[in-house]
Amino acid sequence: DDYITKPFSPGELVARIKAHLRRYKHFSQHKVEEEDQIIQCKGLKLDVKRYELYVKGEKVNLSATEFKLLHLLLSNKGQVFSKEQLYEKVWGYNDYGDINTVTVYMSKIRDKIETESTKPQYIQTVWGVGYKFNDSV
Repeated sequence: DDYITKPFSPGELVARIKAHLRRYKHFSQHKVEEEDQIIQCKGLKLDVKRYELYVKGEKVNLSATEFKLLHLLLSNKGQVFSKEQLYEKVWGYNDYGDINTVTVYMSKIRDKIETESTKPQYIQTVWGVGYKFNDSV
């Protein structure tokens, strides 16, 4: 995001590199502070820093992908995400997998956090659109 024309002095190059490093450190530090949190919601406790989930006080093991999906939904309660959006945010642009992978992972998460996975209390399906974390919980 920077351009320097020739001829340039080594001092200017060093100054620009230092400026980029300052910005990088500032934004990286912000991300670390953001991740140093615990999200709680009626029976669920998601410790983002430790990658741990507790359901009604009991630790539940999640894979890294399951954790990312749950964290995304919990951080945006009530917001509906399409399968495509979830796939893009969790797996990224460079992954060329099947979009139905999202459905499989949602089922796995529900099995681990819901009392009855057939009557989900936390993660709800919005038919024809995608998924959301129930904001009334």
